[in-house]
Amino acid sequence: MSLTKELRSPASSITAYLDARLCNVDTVERVCTQRLAATSQVKASPCSDWAHLGTAFEVSIGLDLAESVPYEDLLLRRPADENDRLLRLAGFTSLNMPWGTDEAVSRSGRESLSNEGVREYLGWCWDLIVYDALRKHDPNLVLKIIQQDRASEPNGRFIPTPDGSHLALWQTYQARGRQQLTRLGSPVTVAPSLLSGFAVPDIILGTTLVDIKLVNEPGPQIRQWLRQLLGYVLADTDDRHQMRRVGIFVGWHMTLLDWKLAEVTDITDDTELADARREFSALCSHVMEEIRIRKK
Repeated sequence: MSLTKELRSPASSITAYLDARLCNVDTVERVCTQRLAATSQVKASPCSDWAHLGTAFEVSIGLDLAESVPYEDLLLRRPADENDRLLRLAGFTSLNMPWGTDEAVSRSGRESLSNEGVREYLGWCWDLIVYDALRKHDPNLVLKIIQQDRASEPNGRFIPTPDGSHLALWQTYQARGRQQLTRLGSPVTVAPSLLSGFAVPDIILGTTLVDIKLVNEPGPQIRQWLRQLLGYVLADTDDRHQMRRVGIFVGWHMTLLDWKLAEVTDITDDTELADARREFSALCSHVMEEIRIRKK
């Protein structure tokens, strides 16, 4: 069970609770629609797999901005030499495997990659997501496919090919997307686990929680996204990440939309936020217990 899956159900008590705490949604939707309509979209190229494009784009941004190695659950299941190549392209040095130890993993300063380096970096990000999806579907099949792909390389070095739309998105991200995110400040935390893994948001920059979305018509989904963002904020029960703003990074428009928490919810101060977190935690515990009982 996860927050994302739970929010897909209109009948969920968690969905109802979060909806009741949102405010000014109609105004936010109207402003967002107007702003995005005035922004040029990234021109899509042919895509080999639209289902994985959004996640691959999210991962490429996460690795680019992270201050420590993220996505350990994905990386630990892959060949160490391929992870090493991906992380070095992302700017990490002092790599120690397996991760999860106290040994240092640092960043090199994010030197500019050549065109070939960018293509390889995006190819590995894409390969990471497809590998994980295949593994979940059939672990034996993915091992066979990976072995075949790697063995087919005449020089023994496999370099995955980037997707065309991913490359177009990345080029625009570097030109006008990255700076919108980095201005939010630090620390940068990518894919943190909240409420024991019940909620895993995309990225936190400074005090702003940001979800990365890749849809052509965002307007109708603004309420759903705000609900999800609020759920993530409330799932940080001990206020470890100090989230006080929420944002949506709309990929095809390469535009960041962000608000103070008080602008889109009825939570106006830290006391109300702490109270809401206690209520939300208790509600989630109750829902998860009900699901556990039903599965018996």
